[in-house]
Amino acid sequence: MLPSIRFSRWRYEVRDDEIDIQHGTFVIRRTLVPIRRVQHVETETGPLQDLFDLSSVAFHTAAGETEIPALDVGEAARVRQRIAALARNLDDV
Repeated sequence: MLPSIRFSRWRYEVRDDEIDIQHGTFVIRRTLVPIRRVQHVETETGPLQDLFDLSSVAFHTAAGETEIPALDVGEAARVRQRIAALARNLDDV
């Protein structure tokens, strides 16, 4: 029961200028990461996640790593590609 509560409280939105992540049940933590700060983005699937066709997306900035956990594999790939494209477009400017 606890894992379903924990993961049902994750929300994220990838906007043109920032990534907005919100999670928590009793204490809500909200993180805004500017796209211009993203250095690279990756997906990760471990053995347990693989059983459920899940993957996590991690993006790295100079301040560290931020992760969006437990997305289905297709959604994780789309999120990774979108963040990478937005970050790449800012580098071209």
